[in-house]
Amino acid sequence: MLKEKGEYMQWYNGELLQMAKELGYKLLPAFNTTSGLPYPRHYDAIMRYISQPPLLLDVHIHKPMLNARTWMDSLLAFFPGLQVLKGDIRPAIETHEMLYQVIKKHNFLPEAFTTDFRVHWAQHPLRPEFAESTYFLYKTRGFVATIKPYNGCSEITNPEVVKEKIALMQRGQCMFAEKARNIQKAGAIGGIVIDDNEGSSSDTAPLFQMAGDGKNTDDITIPMLFLFNKEGNIILDAIREYESVEVLLSDKAKDRGADALFGSSSFVFDIGNGFLMKQLISEMCHYLPPLPS
Repeated sequence: MLKEKGEYMQWYNGELLQMAKELGYKLLPAFNTTSGLPYPRHYDAIMRYISQPPLLLDVHIHKPMLNARTWMDSLLAFFPGLQVLKGDIRPAIETHEMLYQVIKKHNFLPEAFTTDFRVHWAQHPLRPEFAESTYFLYKTRGFVATIKPYNGCSEITNPEVVKEKIALMQRGQCMFAEKARNIQKAGAIGGIVIDDNEGSSSDTAPLFQMAGDGKNTDDITIPMLFLFNKEGNIILDAIREYESVEVLLSDKAKDRGADALFGSSSFVFDIGNGFLMKQLISEMCHYLPPLPS
């Protein structure tokens, strides 16, 4: 606009804008990930140097083994949510729990606090980032319920049991996408498909893509997870033994060898042996032929 008026910058021909555009195009492929977050080279550096579980402490940029300060900024409350999007569930829980303990101690989250949870300075007591991270963590877990019919290939007849829960169903007789649509219609927040091949296990069988039915799957918005028969039976056995079963969905390979926490009337199972997808059909499925379930 200034150039059009003839007032300033007659010499400028948009060179900086063109350079920024070229840089943007070079960076775009890094965002081609399941979560839409850039490939985590910087995340790996954070976890190697800054993360001192459950703390996150700034370090010197040229001497990353040395801490730059002994207090933490409350803006780090966004980080557990980012870790959930990346699929790094366990450290997300640890950092979130640390922040929760600080809130319990002071009845708010200080703008900055020390490693022993003392207030460094106390402005801006309301942090929406903590609420966002809490929401993302909440969405990764839920109580499970077995659907009827168990194969999930027709309208669910017990929607009152399935609503707001993660639906358990058996593989077979229809496509994964059809199962997902049926449980989503019944109000489920996610689904776990258990292999009908007796004795199959993630220890011996390779993971595979849960592909669609050749139709547009944009209408499917809930996560779906596949478990082989051996791992699925762990949940089924827990349902028979405990009043309720709560599962934590994780797609991190390093989470395999699931931990189980037992209570008097509930069972919490960290699923690491399955294959979680943020949606039933990922971008890869557009390049794969439909697979029979």
